[in-house]
Amino acid sequence: MPYIFRLNFPQCRVIIDCTKFVIQKPSDPKAQQLTFNNYKNSNTVKCLIGISPSGGISFISERWTDYCSTPGYSGSADLPPTVGSGGSGGENMDWSKFPLTVINFDSPGGKFGATWLDSLYSQISSPFVLLGDFNIHHPALGSYHSSSDANLVLDWISTKYMCLLNMNSFTRYQET
Repeated sequence: MPYIFRLNFPQCRVIIDCTKFVIQKPSDPKAQQLTFNNYKNSNTVKCLIGISPSGGISFISERWTDYCSTPGYSGSADLPPTVGSGGSGGENMDWSKFPLTVINFDSPGGKFGATWLDSLYSQISSPFVLLGDFNIHHPALGSYHSSSDANLVLDWISTKYMCLLNMNSFTRYQET
């Protein structure tokens, strides 16, 4: 776990990541439709992976398809009853006391407005994990240039006391 993260979140027991796996094209047409990802032009499934503070994988959830009809996913039911203290193993945790909402979205154009971001935040109950692709570019995120809404999104994350994990994983949000 990065030092700055450990410094700010010393009681963290697990980092949850939404991971997408490319799978072999299913022979069933319905399964093909449910797992096809337009962005990657391949068939994929997702699952939540728990990473302990020491960097080990502590659990892998049931998988689900890219074609989700609901934008929110309550992942607390998938979390195991034991998660290691400091990543070394063994401590019991009752995860039902810690409801978690995972929101998965994608913004191909990277266009956001302050009103939209504040509206999103007001609709989410804590704690939550916001997964997806903001599709913003900024030197602070390892890019050589800055996109038009990058400062707006980074300021929003900062003023809401959120933590940003910049990864090269793609996810998708589909409104119902």
